[in-house]
Amino acid sequence: MGMRILSITRRALLGTAVGVLAALIVAGGASAAELMVVKRSNGSGAPQPFGLPWYVADEMGFFAKHGIKFEEVYVKGDANSMRALLAKQSLVGGVGPTTMFSALSEGAKVKVIVASQPVVDYHIIARKGVATKLSEFPGLTMASAGPMDLTTEIPKMVLRKNGVDPKSVKFQQVGSHAARLQAVIAGRVQATMINTLYTTIGYRGGDINIITPVALEFPGLGYTYLAVREESLANAETRKALKGFVQGTIEGARFIMDNPVKAADVMHNILPDVDKDILVEVIGRLNATKVWGVNGGVDPEVTEFTVKVQMEMGGLKKKLTAKDVLDRSLVEEVLAVIGPYKG
Repeated sequence: MGMRILSITRRALLGTAVGVLAALIVAGGASAAELMVVKRSNGSGAPQPFGLPWYVADEMGFFAKHGIKFEEVYVKGDANSMRALLAKQSLVGGVGPTTMFSALSEGAKVKVIVASQPVVDYHIIARKGVATKLSEFPGLTMASAGPMDLTTEIPKMVLRKNGVDPKSVKFQQVGSHAARLQAVIAGRVQATMINTLYTTIGYRGGDINIITPVALEFPGLGYTYLAVREESLANAETRKALKGFVQGTIEGARFIMDNPVKAADVMHNILPDVDKDILVEVIGRLNATKVWGVNGGVDPEVTEFTVKVQMEMGGLKKKLTAKDVLDRSLVEEVLAVIGPYKG
């Protein structure tokens, strides 16, 4: 199957050189040519709140301070994000646990080095007048980003947990969180799973029913992983760049916790069509539930629990250990310098 990849930097989305100038000042006047590009594949197809630590790190010059330039490659679905990583079209692959576990089970030489948002913030929602509870889902069509990624597999897990056969629900590939919400509102599908931002937008508009937050169904379930090829960790040059990426990501996460309104400003620059007050509200909710990887987001307990849940729900056949999935060495190196978060 062919893969269409669109490469866009966050600064191109903003359409301004201000971020570049600020980054170079923080970097001590280093030229852009001296910054090593860290390209991350993003299966969401567009910027999302879970990427806020990177966007903050980019905007505030944290990445440039560590000698890197951050870019994103937008693809459709986690499976394509992993394909981009394995094809060396990105240095870092943003994927969910399901895709990561599947790749490892098939022998891929990849490891998770950091997580921007390790704790899931998804909500299952339905169109007004269609359903108010999961028992009403048989016969409905749910929008998802792609097969075998979080937006398909987590709803199946939630349905099974609540006694609903996932085969009774049809899944239709739609795309991003915004596109899935719009598909529900327009009636092209009846339900979907989206993040806190788009759940808030839909609920404020009076267009949806919030059926259940995934965190209520599976507390502690993993959400985002940043995966790299093992060969990249073994190479001194790319390892140095990845360490800068890890540190910038952690610093960005801590900035969000300490400066939520300023973080909302950064997100509003990226998503100007979303009212800033909604972004402030959403970031406040995410901060309250402590979703950010302020200490790297690669706690073994989260991965072990996620493996356990997926095996119990039938989504994973081969048991994996945290050591199979995670390489915590860069996070540990960074924390040895900057210490744990004390906010």
